[in-house]
Amino acid sequence: MRSRSARTTSAPSRSHPPDTRTFARVFTGDFTLGVVTSNVNATTSGWYPFRAMICQTNGGGASLQVTLDTAAITTAKLRARADTVRGTIVTGWNGTLFSRPAVGSIVSAPFLADNLDTPPPGSTDHNLFSARWAGQLRIDVPGTYTFRADTDDGNRLQVGGVTVDMLSSFASSVVSDVTVPLRAGWIPITLDYNQGGSNAHADLRLTGAPSGVATNATIPLAQLRPVEAAGARVTTFDDSASTAIPNNANTPINRTWSPVSTGETITDLWLSYRFIHGMPAEIEIRLVHPDGTTKLVRAGDSNGTSPAFLRIGDFNGKPLAGANPWRLEVKDTGGAQTGTLQGFSLTAFTTGGQSPIAPVATWTSATAEINAVVIDLVHFVAETPAGSTAKAWVRTCDATPCDTEPWTGPYADGDAVTAAPKRYAQLKVELSATTDAEATLDSIELQYRFRP
Repeated sequence: MRSRSARTTSAPSRSHPPDTRTFARVFTGDFTLGVVTSNVNATTSGWYPFRAMICQTNGGGASLQVTLDTAAITTAKLRARADTVRGTIVTGWNGTLFSRPAVGSIVSAPFLADNLDTPPPGSTDHNLFSARWAGQLRIDVPGTYTFRADTDDGNRLQVGGVTVDMLSSFASSVVSDVTVPLRAGWIPITLDYNQGGSNAHADLRLTGAPSGVATNATIPLAQLRPVEAAGARVTTFDDSASTAIPNNANTPINRTWSPVSTGETITDLWLSYRFIHGMPAEIEIRLVHPDGTTKLVRAGDSNGTSPAFLRIGDFNGKPLAGANPWRLEVKDTGGAQTGTLQGFSLTAFTTGGQSPIAPVATWTSATAEINAVVIDLVHFVAETPAGSTAKAWVRTCDATPCDTEPWTGPYADGDAVTAAPKRYAQLKVELSATTDAEATLDSIELQYRFRP
């Protein structure tokens, strides 16, 4: 990992272990000219915490860049602690139907608190833009809930694995109702939105809930955390480079995209492209998936306009990435004119891949005096939805604290404990997940025989 700021010196490299809550200072100081760089050596694979801050106080320009092996760090390589921030992840596209570059930010406010009085971050045109609000909602009372999205124009509402898709609708009031049984805990909630002109409006409310839960109100900040569910991710690629379209039917031009993926599959794909040409009807365009599957998106005898915005379902269920890049093929099927491809955008909505939630959470008990002569087994009660697990560890010692003693385990519920019987004991439970599911520990006990 490399960080860079203003000045032309190099700080020494630092080694740092993964999966730690401690930070190693890489460099700090008052930099006035040029560039300063410093490296952090990742000794093994895993998640590494990092913090970066820059302050500009004296005019001119300043920048701070953090890279991974000299390359930009993609969202697939990032995750945030969800226990320290409340709010939602808000993503804005500066074009209708999820085209043009996307900008995301964490907004610490109730869900859709401003009702689009201003465009979301990344959207500068209040008449033509797209947006997404994503996060997790804490349910305190289990039961059946109904959520209603009312937008101008289209929307797609996803709550707890149930989806109502009205994205292709263009009307002053597009309503999506999702009714879903929910357990207590954190559940994913996502609202996608596209604005196709004139007035912009988006509202999300809880309209039905178990007895005692307030309805017909915005979702409060205290019940939201900014986590994008693995079942409802989005990634956008925008290529704004201009490329000449030669006057030769046998020589297509190719623009490519190589997304970074942790195993996601496509659920929805949006393509936009922009070109100019003396005879637009001569332009033929194909989109090619990394596995070679090809979709003709514009025939050579088409009179369609540019720019164009297309929703393509042919690649749904296919992996987002592969051995080859995505490829946009553009060619002139005639022989009288030339032109220019001015750019294209691809936005892929996906499911699966690595969970955005930290995969391991640990609870450790206080040290208890047990005076054991025999330790029999550990028993615990935990809720472990599909994709999650709970494991226990035990350690013993004759003098507190037990910090220097090794843990024994992991143990499943009811397993015999191999820790030697001693005066004191301590328990630890590790909850892990490979999906958006969350394990919950209800109780744990150590069964042993002791000296009277």
